[in-house]
Amino acid sequence: MSSFINSISKAVSAFRSRNYVNSLHELSEAFELLESEQLLKIDSGIFNALHDALDITILMAELPVFEKNEFIESTIRSIKIALQAFTKPDGGTTADLLNSLDDFILLVEGMNVAMKYLNLKKFRADDFPPQVSFEISADGLLKLYVWTAEEEGRVAKISQLKAEFDNLFEKERKSKKYYLEAIEDLFEQQLYQECSKLMEQAMLEHESLKEILYVKMGFVLLKLEKAGEALDYFLKARVLGAPKLAIAEGIKTACAVMLSDPEYKSQRAKLLNFMDDFS
Repeated sequence: MSSFINSISKAVSAFRSRNYVNSLHELSEAFELLESEQLLKIDSGIFNALHDALDITILMAELPVFEKNEFIESTIRSIKIALQAFTKPDGGTTADLLNSLDDFILLVEGMNVAMKYLNLKKFRADDFPPQVSFEISADGLLKLYVWTAEEEGRVAKISQLKAEFDNLFEKERKSKKYYLEAIEDLFEQQLYQECSKLMEQAMLEHESLKEILYVKMGFVLLKLEKAGEALDYFLKARVLGAPKLAIAEGIKTACAVMLSDPEYKSQRAKLLNFMDDFS
C-alpha cells in the first residue's frame, strides 16, 4: 500500500502549499487505491496515513468555502472515534475501521469535486468566499450546492453538471501525454475555444503541465484575438521557468497588437520595454 501512503503524503504537501485542488485530488485518489485493495491488516504506515488524511480533511472543512453542517461534523466525528478505538486493546478491528471509512471517503470525494468546480468557474477563496453545502439524499448519494456572495439562492447543483464537467468526475485522470496530444490536435484543427477548455482541465489535473500550457494558452489567445490575456499567460509561463525563446515571438506579437489598440495607450512604455526585452 505504498501508493496509498505516497498519495496521502502528496496531499499533505499540497495542502501546506495551499494548493487545495491538488490536495483534495490526491486524497481522493489515495482512497480509490485503498478501496481497490483487499486489506486484511492495517499496519502503522497505513494507520498514520489515515490520521494525516483526517487532519487535512478537518483543516479543509474549516475553510470558509465549506458550509458547516451535520454531515461534515458527524462524518469527521465517526472516523475519529474509529481511529481511536483501533489503538486500544480489544478495540476496533481492521474491518471496523474500513467500514467506518465509507462516509469519510464520500466527504473527501465531495470536497474534491466541489473545489475543482469552484476552480473551473474561477471562484476565488477570498471572494466572499463562495459556499459549498453538502446534502445526503434519500438514496444515499451526496449532493452539493454552491452559493456566491452576489446571489443568495442556489447557483449550481453539481450533480446536474456531471455531464458538462465529465472530466472532473472520472475515476482515473487522463495522462499528461493524452492531454498534450489532444491539445496539439485541437490547435492544428484551429479549434481554439475547445483547445482552451481542454488546457484548463489539464492544468487542474496536472499541476506540472502549467508551464508548457501557459505558453500554449498564450498562442491560443492570440488566435482568439485576445492579445492582453495572451501577454499575461506568456509572462506567467516565464515566471514558472519557460525558456525565453519559447515565448519571445508570442510576447512581441501580443505587444505589437496591443500597441495598435487605443485601449492600451497608457501601457505603451511598458509594452515597448517588453518588446525590447524579448527581441
